[in-house]
Amino acid sequence: MFIFGKKLNFRPLLIGLLFCLGIGILAAIMLQLMNIHPIIWAVLAGVIIFLLITLVYYPTVLQDEFNYFTISKQEITYYNYGNRFNKFKLLLLGKNAPVKTIKLTDIKSAHLVGKNEIKKMAFTVPFDMLQVYFSGIISMLMNPFGLELVLNNGQKIYLSLARDHIYNPEKTYNQANTAINMIKK
Repeated sequence: MFIFGKKLNFRPLLIGLLFCLGIGILAAIMLQLMNIHPIIWAVLAGVIIFLLITLVYYPTVLQDEFNYFTISKQEITYYNYGNRFNKFKLLLLGKNAPVKTIKLTDIKSAHLVGKNEIKKMAFTVPFDMLQVYFSGIISMLMNPFGLELVLNNGQKIYLSLARDHIYNPEKTYNQANTAINMIKK
C-alpha cells in the first residue's frame, strides 16, 4: 500500500481561532483607547478574520496542503474536495473527514502529470515571516506533480503528489511509478 500527502487535521481551524482571538483582542485594545464600545467591534473584527481564514483562504489551498490519498492493491482512497462547500465541510471535520474510494477495476488509465525537476523558489534577503510560512504552498504551486486517473465512465481525477515531490522527489517519483504499474495490472 502506498500513502501520499498529508491527512486533514484541525490546524486550519486552530489557526483561524488564534487569528480571531488575536485580532479581536488587538481591536478591543485599540478601540478602548479611542473610547469606542470595544466589545461589539472587537468580536466583529475577530469573527470577520475567522470567516476570511476558514471560508476564503483554506478552502482555496486545502487540496494543495492536505492532499492525502492511499493506493492499495484493490482501491484508491482520497478526499473528495469538490466544491467550496465540500472543502469547508472537510475543514470542519478535520481528522474525521470522510474519504472517497475508487476500485482499481474502475480505472481505465493512469499517468503522471508534471515534471520531475523541481523549480527552486527564490528567497528574498532578509526572509520575512510570510515567505517562510507560505514557502511550502508556493513550492507546491510552482511544481505541480500528480497522478491523473481516467475512470471507465470518462471522469478524470487528479491526485496531487506535489507535497511529497517537493520534500522527497526521487522517492515520490519511484513510488508513483510503482503505483501506476499496480493500477494498470
